Amino acid sequence: MESTDNFRLTRVNVKGLDAFPASFLLPVHAAEGVFANEGEVEEVAVEENWVHFRLGNQCMFSARTYTEVQYPNLSEVIHQFEQKKEKVKITLPKTLPDILQRAMIFAGDSGTERVTVSVLSGKMEVRAEGVNGWFKEVDEVDYEGETVVFRINPHYLADICEKTNYLEVTDRLAGFRSEEWIHIVALMSEKEET
Repeated sequence: MESTDNFRLTRVNVKGLDAFPASFLLPVHAAEGVFANEGEVEEVAVEENWVHFRLGNQCMFSARTYTEVQYPNLSEVIHQFEQKKEKVKITLPKTLPDILQRAMIFAGDSGTERVTVSVLSGKMEVRAEGVNGWFKEVDEVDYEGETVVFRINPHYLADICEKTNYLEVTDRLAGFRSEEWIHIVALMSEKEET
């Protein structure tokens, strides 16, 4: 399964998904509806403009698919990221999940909340801003180099911290990965940061 919004991408290798009858493009709100239900997806049926999911709890979920949109080829971006020789590996602070929990209070809870992560020489800074005010917390990291800045959903990053303890950075991208998944985000310029 893949997702992207032109600033970040995620690819997850999920067991059993090779049995899908066809590829389809599902809007995020529909995907959230499918996977928010209890019960695993047991069957999938794809027809023109529609996809149907039968869940293990006897629930049937149907959603319209996008047919007018050309989905980008994420394999090229992933391959470029994986093959980049000038890549820096940064160990994430062990305190990052706790910092993210505090940041979430200020980032909001709309499903589109973001935190800004800045990695500077010797430290990582997490910032959040929302209707409740703003938040900033810093911890030490073993890194010397150019400042790296990206935005990410704090819930996603907290989940990522449970599965890996490092971040990989190229000149334009930051990424997290394991054998089952990869998540890549575009780095921000200093103008975008403010």
